[in-house]
Amino acid sequence: MKKLILLFLFLPLLSLGQNQTIAEETKFAVGFCFSPEYSYRYLQTDIDSIKFVKLISDTTETADFGFATGISVLYKLNSRFVIESGLLYSKKGYKNIATKLNAFDPNDPLIPQKISIYYTYSYFSIPLKLNYILLDKRLKLYVSAGISANFFIKGRTKTESEYSGKTNITYLDADNDKFSKLNIELLAGLGADYDINRYFKLRLEPVFRRSLSPLSDSDIKTYLYSGGLNLGVYYKF
Repeated sequence: MKKLILLFLFLPLLSLGQNQTIAEETKFAVGFCFSPEYSYRYLQTDIDSIKFVKLISDTTETADFGFATGISVLYKLNSRFVIESGLLYSKKGYKNIATKLNAFDPNDPLIPQKISIYYTYSYFSIPLKLNYILLDKRLKLYVSAGISANFFIKGRTKTESEYSGKTNITYLDADNDKFSKLNIELLAGLGADYDINRYFKLRLEPVFRRSLSPLSDSDIKTYLYSGGLNLGVYYKF
């Protein structure tokens, strides 16, 4: 009888220990991530007669800010490897270096003093990455590499014309039929996960993205690339 009473007393402790083990062995996590990014493009052409266009573009265009955000899903294969996928919305592009005009009469209200042009491209992305865990403690460090299938949504050009005392902004949607519907992107990163508790963790991950396929099938091919800081909050289950 005494043994039976002791068994009932220890059952809650045994159950708690089992639940903690299950929590520690959690393999799935889902989270929300946001990555502010600095993006640009690389131009390539094999046609000698238009290489001057590439040179002009390289001197008149520069990087611009973009972002990627969405849902990320993690599956822990073992103590070292984690598979990551999800669904992201991203906006990336570049801009023209601001062109100054109207040098002779800067107060002329009909001629802009400066013009800036921004080229942006929107995608839905499905990434597939493999994360290798370097340090598996409450603070986890890892390196990652993979690819992303980016599905083109639209392209848009924004023009900012600065006049004396005001700025006019105009938008022009690109001819989307000219762009590749699917863009393959290379991913690489180095990150850190911090376990807040058994159920939630935070992520901080510098990440690099580089297109393996061009924006469109043209004489001068445009390859987008970007660097950003991926921030995430994950729920483990």
